[in-house]
Amino acid sequence: MNESDNLSLLSGIATLLFIIISFVEFRLNTYLRRHYKDITDDQLKQRWHRVMGIENQWNLFSWVFILALFILPDNYLLLISCILCLLETLVTQRMDNLKRQMANNE
Repeated sequence: MNESDNLSLLSGIATLLFIIISFVEFRLNTYLRRHYKDITDDQLKQRWHRVMGIENQWNLFSWVFILALFILPDNYLLLISCILCLLETLVTQRMDNLKRQMANNE
Protein backbone atom coordinates (compact mmCIF):
# COMPACT_ATOMS: atom_id res chain seq x y z
CA MET A 1 0.00 0.00 0.00
CA ASN A 2 1.27 3.44 -0.82
CA GLU A 3 0.70 6.63 1.14
CA SER A 4 -2.35 7.62 -0.90
CA ASP A 5 -4.03 4.28 -0.19
CA ASN A 6 -3.30 4.63 3.52
CA LEU A 7 -4.82 8.11 3.61
CA SER A 8 -7.88 6.89 1.73
CA LEU A 9 -8.30 4.00 4.17
CA LEU A 10 -7.95 6.26 7.21
CA SER A 11 -10.37 8.78 5.68
CA GLY A 12 -12.86 6.01 5.04
CA ILE A 13 -12.58 4.80 8.63
CA ALA A 14 -13.03 8.36 9.96
CA THR A 15 -16.06 8.83 7.71
CA LEU A 16 -17.57 5.54 8.91
CA LEU A 17 -17.02 6.61 12.53
CA PHE A 18 -18.71 9.94 11.76
CA ILE A 19 -21.74 8.13 10.36
CA ILE A 20 -21.97 5.86 13.44
CA ILE A 21 -21.62 8.79 15.85
CA SER A 22 -24.20 10.74 13.84
CA PHE A 23 -26.66 7.89 14.29
CA VAL A 24 -26.09 7.94 18.06
CA GLU A 25 -26.49 11.73 18.03
CA PHE A 26 -29.79 11.44 16.16
CA ARG A 27 -31.12 8.95 18.72
CA LEU A 28 -30.03 11.18 21.62
CA ASN A 29 -31.63 14.19 19.96
CA THR A 30 -34.90 12.30 19.59
CA TYR A 31 -34.79 11.11 23.20
CA LEU A 32 -33.97 14.56 24.61
CA ARG A 33 -36.70 16.29 22.63
CA ARG A 34 -39.26 13.64 23.52
CA HIS A 35 -38.51 13.86 27.27
CA TYR A 36 -38.22 17.65 27.59
CA LYS A 37 -41.69 17.89 29.10
CA ASP A 38 -40.61 15.54 31.91
CA ILE A 39 -37.97 17.98 33.21
CA THR A 40 -39.07 19.71 36.41
CA ASP A 41 -35.80 21.30 37.51
CA ASP A 42 -35.30 24.83 36.10
CA GLN A 43 -31.52 24.50 36.08
CA LEU A 44 -31.78 21.28 34.07
CA LYS A 45 -34.17 22.99 31.63
CA GLN A 46 -31.61 25.75 31.09
CA ARG A 47 -28.92 23.14 30.48
CA TRP A 48 -31.25 21.36 28.03
CA HIS A 49 -31.74 24.60 26.08
CA ARG A 50 -27.99 25.29 26.03
CA VAL A 51 -27.06 21.77 24.89
CA MET A 52 -29.80 21.62 22.28
CA GLY A 53 -28.77 25.06 21.02
CA ILE A 54 -25.22 23.76 20.55
CA GLU A 55 -26.67 20.69 18.83
CA ASN A 56 -28.71 22.81 16.40
CA GLN A 57 -25.74 25.05 15.59
CA TRP A 58 -23.51 22.03 15.09
CA ASN A 59 -26.01 20.43 12.72
CA LEU A 60 -25.86 23.50 10.49
CA PHE A 61 -22.10 23.98 10.81
CA SER A 62 -21.30 20.32 10.13
CA TRP A 63 -22.75 20.70 6.64
CA VAL A 64 -20.00 23.21 5.88
CA PHE A 65 -17.43 20.51 6.65
CA ILE A 66 -19.37 17.89 4.70
CA LEU A 67 -19.57 20.15 1.65
CA ALA A 68 -15.86 20.91 2.04
CA LEU A 69 -15.18 17.19 1.68
CA PHE A 70 -16.54 17.38 -1.87
CA ILE A 71 -15.00 20.74 -2.81
CA LEU A 72 -11.49 20.64 -1.35
CA PRO A 73 -8.69 18.50 -2.80
CA ASP A 74 -8.12 14.99 -1.48
CA ASN A 75 -5.19 16.24 0.62
CA TYR A 76 -7.69 17.64 3.14
CA LEU A 77 -9.99 14.62 3.25
CA LEU A 78 -8.41 13.00 6.31
CA LEU A 79 -8.11 16.29 8.20
CA ILE A 80 -11.74 17.26 7.62
CA SER A 81 -12.96 13.75 8.43
CA CYS A 82 -11.06 13.80 11.73
CA ILE A 83 -12.38 17.27 12.62
CA LEU A 84 -15.92 16.10 11.86
CA CYS A 85 -15.49 13.03 14.08
CA LEU A 86 -13.99 15.03 16.92
CA LEU A 87 -16.66 17.73 16.97
CA GLU A 88 -19.48 15.22 16.48
CA THR A 89 -18.12 13.22 19.42
CA LEU A 90 -17.96 16.31 21.65
CA VAL A 91 -21.54 17.33 20.85
CA THR A 92 -22.78 13.76 21.34
CA GLN A 93 -20.95 13.55 24.67
CA ARG A 94 -22.70 16.70 25.92
CA MET A 95 -26.04 15.28 24.86
CA ASP A 96 -25.32 11.97 26.58
CA ASN A 97 -24.34 13.77 29.79
CA LEU A 98 -27.62 15.69 29.64
CA LYS A 99 -29.53 12.43 29.15
CA ARG A 100 -27.84 10.97 32.23
CA GLN A 101 -28.68 14.06 34.28
CA MET A 102 -32.29 13.84 33.16
CA ALA A 103 -32.43 10.15 34.13
CA ASN A 104 -30.92 10.87 37.55
CA ASN A 105 -33.36 13.73 38.10
CA GLU A 106 -36.47 11.58 37.61
